Amino acid sequence: MTAHGAAAPVLQKLGTALAQRAAARPWRWTVAAPLAPAERVWDAVPGARAWFWETAEGTWAGLGEAVVVEGTGAGRLHAVVAALGRLRAAGWEEASKPSGPSPSLFGGAAFAPQARSTAPWEGFGDARFVLPRWTYHRGGGRASLTLALPPGEAAAAKLATELSAILGALAAPGVEPRREDEAVELCEEDDQAWVAAVAAARAAIDAGRLAKVVLVRRTGVRLASSPPGAVLLRRLGEEGAGLFRFGLRCAGAVFVGASPELLVARRGAEVRAEALAASVPRPADAGAVAEEALAARLLADGKQRLEHDLVVDAVRRALAPVCAELAVPATPEVRVLRHLLHLSTPVRGTLRHAVAVLDLAARLHPTPAVAGEPREQALSFIAAHERYPRGWFAGPVGRAALDGDGELAVALRSALVRGREAFVYAGAGIVAGSRAELELAEIRAKSRTCLAALGVHA
Repeated sequence: MTAHGAAAPVLQKLGTALAQRAAARPWRWTVAAPLAPAERVWDAVPGARAWFWETAEGTWAGLGEAVVVEGTGAGRLHAVVAALGRLRAAGWEEASKPSGPSPSLFGGAAFAPQARSTAPWEGFGDARFVLPRWTYHRGGGRASLTLALPPGEAAAAKLATELSAILGALAAPGVEPRREDEAVELCEEDDQAWVAAVAAARAAIDAGRLAKVVLVRRTGVRLASSPPGAVLLRRLGEEGAGLFRFGLRCAGAVFVGASPELLVARRGAEVRAEALAASVPRPADAGAVAEEALAARLLADGKQRLEHDLVVDAVRRALAPVCAELAVPATPEVRVLRHLLHLSTPVRGTLRHAVAVLDLAARLHPTPAVAGEPREQALSFIAAHERYPRGWFAGPVGRAALDGDGELAVALRSALVRGREAFVYAGAGIVAGSRAELELAEIRAKSRTCLAALGVHA
C-alpha cells in the first residue's frame, strides 16, 4: 500500500472530526500515529515553524502554530504564566475520547531580556511559547498526533495536506546525508581576549565583588550549505541518553541543542531541579580506571567543589520558600557524558501550594551555573565583558502544560544556525583559583557536541 493509501483512513477521520467541530471554541483532535523518529516531523513542511523536545519520559515534535504566548522584560516568564492561565480558562473541546493530557506549549526565553533582538537572534523574543498546530508525541511504546486549532474557521484542505505530509515523513526512511562532503570553516574568538576576560573576572573575585562569574565564548562556523534542522537533531541524538534534546525553527533560523542540565520539572506537587556545575574534559580514549580516577579528582578538587556548592545553595534558596519539603544531598555525584564529567546534585521537593513550572523557573533562572554569584553583580560583569549577546543560549527551554506541569532545561550544548552561518556557544565558571587555559579547554570540550553535529570534528 502506498503512503497516500495508508493515510486515507486517517484523512477521512480528520474530515469527519472537522465537520463536527464547534468553530467558536478552541479544539483538539488526537489520532494514533506510527512509531518513528520524532525529528522526521520537521521534514514534513520544511519551511514551517517547528519545535522539538525530548526527555527520558518522551519526545514531542511540533509543526505550525495554533497559539503563541509571549512575554517581555524581567517578568517575561510570569507574563507567559498569566497568558497560559487565560488559555486554560478558554475551555478546550476535545474531539477524541478519552481526552489526552493537558495541552502543552513548547518554548523558551532569552538568557537576559532585550538581548534576544541583536543579531543573530532577531525574531526570537524575550520569551516565547507555542502550542503547535500539529504535535507528534511518542512515549511508553506508543505514538500519537494531535491537531490543535484556535477558535475560527479552519482550512480543511490545508490541514489534510499537512496531515498527509506528516504521515509520509514519519514513514520515510530518513537517509542521513554524507558528512564527508561538508566543507566548513571555523572562526574562533581570539584566545587573548579570553585570557583578558578571565583576568578581569579573577580581579573582581579577589576584590570581593564576585564569588563566581560564568563567561561564554562564541565559535562561528561557515557552512558549505545549511543543514536541515531534522538532520542536526538526529546527530545530537547520537550524544547518548540522559540529555534534553531540543529544537526551535523560527525567524529564518534553527536553534538546537542537547543539554545535560535540568532547570526544573513539576509533576503535580512534586518538583525536581538540578545543580550542575564544575566539569573536566573527558579524554576520548579514557578507560574505566582512568575515568574513575578523574571522577575522584573532580570530587576532591576544592576549586571545583566551591563552584558547584554556589549553585546548590542558590537552588536551595530559590525553592525552599515554596516547598514544604526539600531534599538536597550533602555530596554531589559525578555525571559522565561523552565529552565531559560534571558534578551534579539532584534536588527534590514537594510544593506547599500550586506553583506553575514557569514560575518555578523564574525563581531559579539564572542560577550561578550560567551567571554567577552574587547574581546581579555577575550579570553586570557579563554584560560588560562578553563580546556577543547570548540570546537564548543558557536560557530556560522546554515544555509547559496548561495545568502547570512541565519541565525546562538550561539551553546548553546548543547552536544557532542561520543560513550558512552557525554559532556555537559554551561557557565556563570562573572562581578563585581558575586558570584561563584550563577553562578554555573545558569550553572547547563543551563545544564538541554541536561542532560535530555541524560536521566539524575539532
